Amino acid sequence: MFSTFTGNSRRPRNVNLSGQAGNPFANTSWTPSAVSNATKTVSNAQADREKRHIERQRLKAAGKIQRTWRGHRARTKLHESQRLTFDELYTSISTLPYSQRLPQAFKLILSFFTRRRKDDIQRLATYAHDTDSAELSSIAPPHVHHSRIQRLVRLLIEAVDSIVSDKDAAADTQVLLKLIIRIASDSPEAILPSIEKYYNVLARLCEKQDAPAELQNFLLKALATPLNANSQDGLKVYHAFAFSFLTNGPIPLFEEHIQHFSKVVVAPKLAQVIVDELSSTSVNRKPRDSLLWLLAHYIDLGSLSSDAAHRFNYLETLYTQLAILSPEISVRMSIKSSIDSADPESSPDESLLQPMHPYISTRLLSLVETDGISKLLRDFSTNLASSSSQEFYGTSLLAGHILTLLQCFPGSGDDIRMRLFLEEIPVPSGNVPTVKFLWQIMKETAIFNKLRTESERPIEVLRRYLRSGSDSSKNMTEEQEWRVILLFLDLYIFILRLSDDEDFFSGIHPQILQTNPSTSRIRACSLSLADIEILTIFLKNTAFTLHYKSQALFQSPEFLEAASRSRIDTYFGSASTTNQTQSAATSSPTTRLDLVSLRGILTVAMTMLYERDSRKQFLPMNHWLMTDKLDKEDFISAVIAEEQRQNEEDEDNSDEDAESDIEHDLVSNSNFYSTMAGQRLSRHARLERLKAQQLRLQRERRLAELGPKLEILKHMPFVVPFDTRVMIFRQFVELDRARRDGTINMTDPFHHPFARHHARIRRQRLFDDAYANFYEIGDGLKDHIQITFVDQFGAPEAGIDGGGVTKEFLISVASEAFGDESNGLGMFTSNKEGLLYPDPTAVDALREALRAEGVRESDPEWKDHMATLLKRFEFLGRIVGKCMYEGILVDLAFARFFLLKWPSSGANDETSYKGSINDLRDMDEELYKGMLGLKNYSGDISDLGIDFTVTDQISRPGDPVKTVTRKLISNGDQTYVTNDNRLLYISYIARHRLVVQPSLQTTAFLRGLRAIIRPSWLSMFNQSELQRLVGGDSSEIDIEDLRRNTIYSGLYEIGDDGQEHDTIKLFWKVMGGFTDEQRRKVLKYVSSTPRAPLLGFSQLRPKFSIRDGGTDEDRLPSTSTCVNLLKLPRYTTEKTLREKLIYAITSNAGFDLS
Repeated sequence: MFSTFTGNSRRPRNVNLSGQAGNPFANTSWTPSAVSNATKTVSNAQADREKRHIERQRLKAAGKIQRTWRGHRARTKLHESQRLTFDELYTSISTLPYSQRLPQAFKLILSFFTRRRKDDIQRLATYAHDTDSAELSSIAPPHVHHSRIQRLVRLLIEAVDSIVSDKDAAADTQVLLKLIIRIASDSPEAILPSIEKYYNVLARLCEKQDAPAELQNFLLKALATPLNANSQDGLKVYHAFAFSFLTNGPIPLFEEHIQHFSKVVVAPKLAQVIVDELSSTSVNRKPRDSLLWLLAHYIDLGSLSSDAAHRFNYLETLYTQLAILSPEISVRMSIKSSIDSADPESSPDESLLQPMHPYISTRLLSLVETDGISKLLRDFSTNLASSSSQEFYGTSLLAGHILTLLQCFPGSGDDIRMRLFLEEIPVPSGNVPTVKFLWQIMKETAIFNKLRTESERPIEVLRRYLRSGSDSSKNMTEEQEWRVILLFLDLYIFILRLSDDEDFFSGIHPQILQTNPSTSRIRACSLSLADIEILTIFLKNTAFTLHYKSQALFQSPEFLEAASRSRIDTYFGSASTTNQTQSAATSSPTTRLDLVSLRGILTVAMTMLYERDSRKQFLPMNHWLMTDKLDKEDFISAVIAEEQRQNEEDEDNSDEDAESDIEHDLVSNSNFYSTMAGQRLSRHARLERLKAQQLRLQRERRLAELGPKLEILKHMPFVVPFDTRVMIFRQFVELDRARRDGTINMTDPFHHPFARHHARIRRQRLFDDAYANFYEIGDGLKDHIQITFVDQFGAPEAGIDGGGVTKEFLISVASEAFGDESNGLGMFTSNKEGLLYPDPTAVDALREALRAEGVRESDPEWKDHMATLLKRFEFLGRIVGKCMYEGILVDLAFARFFLLKWPSSGANDETSYKGSINDLRDMDEELYKGMLGLKNYSGDISDLGIDFTVTDQISRPGDPVKTVTRKLISNGDQTYVTNDNRLLYISYIARHRLVVQPSLQTTAFLRGLRAIIRPSWLSMFNQSELQRLVGGDSSEIDIEDLRRNTIYSGLYEIGDDGQEHDTIKLFWKVMGGFTDEQRRKVLKYVSSTPRAPLLGFSQLRPKFSIRDGGTDEDRLPSTSTCVNLLKLPRYTTEKTLREKLIYAITSNAGFDLS
């Protein structure tokens, strides 16, 4: 197309009179520089022709302008004459009766009226006032066409709109509205073409708070008249009422009389138009603030409606709106007052997001208040009892609504779940807890049974859910089923977190429930063994597919074809694909989760059940294994290959500096001790953190695509046999060691392949010297280190470190650091069973000591002391990691709840551990018993005066006791524990003690541990398996395995005949007669640990060795634990050998007693 200024896009004819060939598509405009002498005449002719064409176009345009002006002038004269005629009708000398005057005025006003002239508005008001005393049939000529009446209504509405815009007299508004109401009451169709404008104008009128009482009454009547009229297109009226009136705000007049309108509005019609409109593509063009006002007004109307028969309609409409607005609500509800949170340095873009209007926020919060949730469930139960045929549909609506509330109000999630937990749903057999009701519905869904039995390929079922874009009945039904499944899992996870082992096992081993209502309720929520078994199968199959085949979920031929088509259409500028996508995306409300979220909730539920089973087995042996889905022979090699690919990916991402990590922890946790409180960050910092989180999530997804088998080992390792995982772990270590050795520059004489980190260590200051020498090398501790022990005078001990001294060094440092309060460093403490965990008071005690010395938090000295303490925790984590890396077993036993924090399944290596009452037993037995007593208390707990606060000790052991009170929730000191919320209180206490209070110490230790052992490696094991990885296998010592993997030296070395020395034969005979406890003492005497390596004694490093200890049978056996060497004298009798060996292992005899 040729661009012209004439409006004509037709290509001009190209006439060539020169006889020369040319480009027929070239521009025909004349330019002198392009003209040669040979074509000058032709070019002049072309230029003249174009000038004549331009002149003709100019003359035509001038004629059109003149015609338009003449028409405008004629119309203006006509309208002025009509205005004079109209004015003469209403002069004082006019004697016409209204029956003759009104029809003439009707014709005139329709001809000349324009809203731009105030005198026309005044004339229309005069006409409207004149109609007050006339019958409605006489205000217009007889048999007038209905379109003329519609035009009159439109002019009346425009006049009111102009008055509102100019803030003119309210008297005229009242007169005009009165006529509109009369016409709308008599002929509802007359207002339909202007109904949207009508309600929009009324919304602006209702915004005025100082309107006279008489006008307010007219406005209320004006609002209700179209809604009550029996129009043939009543839905159009309700559509305008919803999207032209309710979307405005604030509307004080309407909001103050909301109870009146709750009786006027026909709830099903309003619900229908809202659902239909929000399910269309036009919802994308509506401002979010308008939709929020619509939601708030609808909540207000629905809360006052007494029509219980239509509560499902109300629930569906509410769910539809919340599903669309949930991202907006969750963000806006978290914003404080714009005045309080204003940042003078914030950019304009950052200040665009404003907090919600108080009316909106109040109505939204009413949905999650105790009364709101309880009323919702009561209405649901009422409708369910009256119409059992709608059980599944109603349940799916309830599930969608609750899931959306959890998305909108994450801070109120526990309160919402607690109300669901406390309520019951009526069924034919009686009332059942909500979670049991959801379970019964869930068990009957096709989705659950398909994924449990794998009657359809799980990947196809999940693909339909994750990428569903059609509104077919099958997809709609499946999405409704998914809502029920997801709500059950969310609520069941919450209940698992609240229940202790006795509560959980009450369903597996039914007993007579106690009379305590709360105890009975939580035990009534327990599932039977058969139910748990089929639930875990469903969770295994679904989670396995989501982790193992995440990439294939988005690689179906249909998806690839659609993506290809989208790229082509985008290239050619077509918007059809985009529109279709938007249409599919907004065709119906959805709570559909993305892949990561769906995988997360399934994995959490599965892991919590697995942890229960691993702590106290109740499922069949090998129930969790899925070896049939994994090729055993190729699995290990495939995992190693995936690990190598991820290592290559990691090399492109620089790791954060450990110093910055500690500073970040100090900043973010300096005043963060309650479950909810935290230091307020600037807007810029929040944005930066959000960006970093998005980058981490993108990297997590990319790594998941690179290693599906690694994802299985990270998120659900229990499907792989333990021995296989240990082998994989050792191969990961060897792979990492080879990778690090390969980075050494072979040409640099100062960095040869056998380079090591050297250190001189005093035995009296093992940890301090180790920290001073090795902290700065970071993950360089993985490399070979060379230790030289020196005495108190600095003289080195004799010997060469061939690996044994390093082992002795690591074990000695760990023993010193993890010692008891009298012998240790005070960083770890232990429970009554001797299980270790970070001292929760360590950081608080240091803070209090610094305050006592007059050091302020703003002083550099404060920061240095705090950072040093956390660095020591971090270094201790590296020492434990180094022992695991080298395969050195240490005789340490950690608390189970502390071991649960080691694995990492979240982005940025964050632990997902939340704490539970069951784990509280491992930390504080007395507190655990106290919480159980509170849970089982039969009286009214509110009489005890307990609030949501906790008292922490902040003084060091041995010092005068000092405590501080901290809030568990916002306003915790004003929130009292009741029978209903006692389980939440117990849960928050457990989380505070186990997670929040020791968070800095634990985070620092885990940072050090994960610097040596990658978090994904730790994620392959549960808490008991990690303990075995650190300290060895606690099963009985296998003497034959130990004998096969023992090395003999000196006189005991086996000769060519293959026969053992007589003393060696006696030794194994004695060992065979020992009890398992005595065998463990021998093993600890030689190797410093009483447990065997996980894969047998073939993995012991160095190997178990026995060497000739001389001929003196009075000597005791001695050891060199650094090299796992037993120096055994040549005893000749079994009795002597037994006595000497028992004496040595029970007396801890070493070189000095031998």
